[in-house]
Amino acid sequence: MTTTPPDGLGTVLGRAAAAHAADRTDRFLDLARQAARLADGGGVPHAGVPPLLQVAVDALYEGETDVPEALFLAALPALEQPEDAATRASVLHNLALLALTREDFARAHRLDSEGRDLAAAAGEPLVEAECLHGIGAALVAQRDYPPACAPLERCLALFEELGDEDAVAAAAHSLAMARQELGDLERARELFGRCVAIWRASGYGHGLTEALQGIGEIAQSRGEYREAVARHADALPVLLEMDELPGVSESLEGVALALAGAGRTEDAVRLFAAATGIRDRLGAEVPPAVRERVAGDIARARTALGAGPFRTHWAWGHALATEEAVAYALGRDGDLLSRSGPE
Repeated sequence: MTTTPPDGLGTVLGRAAAAHAADRTDRFLDLARQAARLADGGGVPHAGVPPLLQVAVDALYEGETDVPEALFLAALPALEQPEDAATRASVLHNLALLALTREDFARAHRLDSEGRDLAAAAGEPLVEAECLHGIGAALVAQRDYPPACAPLERCLALFEELGDEDAVAAAAHSLAMARQELGDLERARELFGRCVAIWRASGYGHGLTEALQGIGEIAQSRGEYREAVARHADALPVLLEMDELPGVSESLEGVALALAGAGRTEDAVRLFAAATGIRDRLGAEVPPAVRERVAGDIARARTALGAGPFRTHWAWGHALATEEAVAYALGRDGDLLSRSGPE
């Protein structure tokens, strides 16, 4: 009786690549997991690194974390030679991204720092810029804004030199958030504006709406209420089309804050309530940062209107369907500040 020897790593990787190319996702992920188990013992040959890394990246884009991490780690021992520095740096950056998703900021920083040094020494500006962005983004995620700016400025310059528009927008967005928190509002506004231009052209709705909201927040902080309304209003149809309901709530509250600042108290209460209604229907809690941002305006509106009228306007807004709330925020002429209050 003969037995069939187990498939080797190379065979499994080849089958995984074929399954991914054929859009057989379940089959691909099964084979990727098998490859990770085979690679776990070490000894991945140098020639086997490119197909292994491709499967790791493909698994990452399929939403996996453990499998790509195992494959990336298995590749590292085969990438010790000087000519492998750029590939090793890229692997370290991918491992840093996985650490960042787990909020292991110290590990992410260490991996991206090592990757940055390797890429810089090897003369690989793209990988260097990606690692620098990772370092800065991890610091922004920790709200450690001052040291985040230098790596983000540097990676932005590198991406600009490389002509990578999508990467420019991603780096500009991270840097804009840091500059906004540090009070450098002119620079933040300029950076958010670049993001809007790039992401509007590319059709990347999530980035576009976040950048529009950032400009709206800056305008609000300066008392530029018409601008704040306009930018949040720009974001609302895109958010609605993407069915991004938490984002719809945030931009409704952005419009409401601007209207409250402009003295349009009744409209503001209705939109604050509409945003709350969307979250209530989702069963979602109000994020602490949002609660802190809007609580004062809601309390002042209650005082200004009186308890009875406040409850009436709140109930009306809270009952609006999402599409009705967006239409109301946009106004009949697209500009709530130029029309009279609701009848």
